[in-house]
Amino acid sequence: MKILCIHGWQESAAKFRRNLSRVINDSKSLIEFDFIDGPFIVTPPKKAKNPNESNRSWLVFDETKSFEKWEHSLLVIIDFIKENGPYDGLLCFSQGGILGSLLLRLRHLHDQDNPTQDLVYTKISHLKPREEWFPNQPSFKFIIYISCFPPFGPRASSLFHYFQNIQFQIPSLHVIATNDNVIPNERSYLLTTMFDPNTRTIYTHDGSHHIPKTMDFPQILLHFITTTINKSKL
Repeated sequence: MKILCIHGWQESAAKFRRNLSRVINDSKSLIEFDFIDGPFIVTPPKKAKNPNESNRSWLVFDETKSFEKWEHSLLVIIDFIKENGPYDGLLCFSQGGILGSLLLRLRHLHDQDNPTQDLVYTKISHLKPREEWFPNQPSFKFIIYISCFPPFGPRASSLFHYFQNIQFQIPSLHVIATNDNVIPNERSYLLTTMFDPNTRTIYTHDGSHHIPKTMDFPQILLHFITTTINKSKL
């Protein structure tokens, strides 16, 4: 079983791997976790523990503070999947959740007969031929969001607005921190509305904007993954 992990803002593949070390260790090698670096380098925070370590992002902000360059980042992930996939599911943290949602949408459009009116499809198809998007990647079986937010809102470009009318049918796990000081809880709960209530799971913890430190979290995560995979085999 393979999972693609997409880090958040001012993080990196190496940082995200460290932050998920308890989950990785508890998986007992049953799951292969792959991590990918965002393409944009950002200035590390002033109190960074390792200021010389690479800090990356999936999006950049224009003069209006809107999210931009998402199409470039999406192509980076598509190429990574082509080289290292296929993957059973996605695990996203914070800003990485936007790319996860875009991947779900694009993979769904890949199988449609004529999705030319779709804005994401139009944008990506102008940059890469459709047949090169997911040559070896079947539909994802699940997605996990940790402290994530939906791809629409005050900082999202107009290309994301149509997501408000979409409901994914894929099983999803939404990990929400009740004391998140970065992403307001209402935005994380808004993300859950993009998924079928019958296949979504919500897990809350009293931490802040980080991977949960609760003792049960690794097993909660692994139980969701294994249960979802087993159901997909029925």
